[in-house]
Amino acid sequence: MEPELKEYLRRLLFTISIVCTWFITNTAVGIKMGYAFWSEKFTMQNALFYLWLLFSIIIAFILIKKIWQKSIRFNN
Repeated sequence: MEPELKEYLRRLLFTISIVCTWFITNTAVGIKMGYAFWSEKFTMQNALFYLWLLFSIIIAFILIKKIWQKSIRFNN
């Protein structure tokens, strides 16, 4: 396999892994444990969950940007 194609596929796999891990983790914590929904009032657990959601998506975007920042030179 060409090294450039291998690098492209590696970056693509890392990106998909980061997004899926972020999505599954936040879905499990938010929906399954009930922190994404307000029962009668907004609680501290809800606030912590939404702060974590915001913080983790920023970190995920930074990681993805870092992965794709350097361009891949495909030789003709």
